[in-house]
Formats: sequence, C-alpha cells, structure tokens
Amino acid sequence: MIVNIQPINIATFLLIGVLWGLNWPAVKFLLTEIPPLTLRAVSFTAAASILAVVVTIIKQPLRLKKDEALATSIVGVFLIFGFNVLTAFGQIFLESSKAAIIAYTMPSLTAVLATFYLRDRLGTRVVIALLVAMSGLAFLASENLTSLIENPFGPVIMIFAALSWALGNVGLKSRKWRLQPLPLTVWFFAFSSFATWPLVFIWEPIWQQNLPSLQVLATLTFHILGPMIVCYILWASYCSEASRSYSGHISSYGTCCGCPFVNISFERLNDLAKKCSSGSNHIFHCGYNNANC
Repeated sequence: MIVNIQPINIATFLLIGVLWGLNWPAVKFLLTEIPPLTLRAVSFTAAASILAVVVTIIKQPLRLKKDEALATSIVGVFLIFGFNVLTAFGQIFLESSKAAIIAYTMPSLTAVLATFYLRDRLGTRVVIALLVAMSGLAFLASENLTSLIENPFGPVIMIFAALSWALGNVGLKSRKWRLQPLPLTVWFFAFSSFATWPLVFIWEPIWQQNLPSLQVLATLTFHILGPMIVCYILWASYCSEASRSYSGHISSYGTCCGCPFVNISFERLNDLAKKCSSGSNHIFHCGYNNANC
C-alpha cells in the first residue's frame, strides 16, 4: 500500500511510539502500589469518561445502536480489556522489556487471523516477517530456557494478550461501523470498564487497599492522559483509514521506543540478558516492518 507521508504523519507516529513505549515502565511502576485489576478499572473508566467529553466537544455522534451493542462489547473486551488486563498480569511475572517484546507479536497474529477470517492475502513479505518474528521469540527464550520451562506463566500470559488484541483488531475491521472511530473507542473503554469493576470488587476490594503515593498518582495521570487518551485518539483516526495490520504496526513501534526506557528504569541493562532482549526486539521488528514497506 502506497502512503503519502507528511511531516505531521511522522510526528504523530513518533508521538504514539514514545507514549505507548513509555507506558510499559509506567505500568510496571504503578503495579508496585496498585493491583492490576484496579489499575485497569480506574484507567478504563477515566479514559471512557474523558474521551466521551472530547467526542461531545467535537460534536461526533456517541449514541450506540442496539444492533451494534453486542459486536461493540465483544470487540472492546478483546481489544481493550483482554490485552490491557493480561499485559498487567504478565508484567508481574515477567520483566517489562521481555513482556513488551512478546506482546507485540500482535501485528503478525493479526495478519494471520485476517487471512483466515477476513480473506486477506498472506503475501511473501508477511510470511517472511512471521518467520523472523518467531526466530526473535526463540532467541529471547533461549537466553534462559530452563527458567522459561519452570515458570512459563509470564510469557504465556503475554502471548494470550497479543492474541486478544489481534482478535479485537480483526473484529474491528470485520464490519462497517456506524459510529466514527473515536466514539467507538469510547464504547470499547466503557464495556471494558463494565467487565473489570466486578472483578475488582471480588478479588481486589477497594476498601482493603492503601492510598497510592503521590509519585504513583502522578504516573497514573500520565498513564491515563498520554497512552490512554492521546494515543487512542490518534490510533482511532488511523484505524478508520489503515489496513488491518497497519494499526498493529503503529502500536508495535511502541516497543522500539519503550524497551530502552524499561531496561534503564527497571532492569538496569543487566549484562547479556538485556542485550539478548534488545537483539530479539530488533529481529522481530525488522521482520515485521519489512513486511509492511
């Protein structure tokens, strides 16, 4: 697909990548004081509320038709709830840099699922990208195979997170929606919020939690306003025009920007393991980026 790239497109692409990349260490830090379900419930609710205000200000229709409610809820649960909740739990069991690398197999998974469910053509470049991506994951796993076998929970959770996002993205592109992308995103967050709060009351009662520190609250503000609000506004606009795998391509750039910050902040670039993580990251993204040139 030939795209007329303007400076504003490059700036937008960079902003999404940096904010979504920085979101990984931000979430890792938030999880030190806020339980994962509570974190996602609060952020989903805040994002839905703020985006609804934005949609109202720009005068886009927000009313959801009854015949689209079920489809919207299903896509939202996969695209927002499943991916974000699983990545939060994944970072509890896994280093953030590795979690990010595994999670962003989602563009490749999206391309494969779109081939089966949407009859997209699986071209040679995509096949090569998939092979290179899997090689990158194998390289990542090889750094400590024994540990992976003994404690596979983190990687498995992240794979399911990527699959959830891919299924949601395919569902998003499987039909023509009456609502514009941004109002649709509001409903995705709203349905995800409805799905998360009951789980919070069951397993993470608010009344049993301590008030987070000011540093954590400040980071939570960034997490909501940056990655949740700004990025999803931009991502929604791209989804209305892009191919099924292109929105995955945009978000995958967040790993390239985010992994260095994750390593510096939480892993301290600890010798060979971190170099291996960086190496597998480049292997995966070079393969996928080549497939979308």
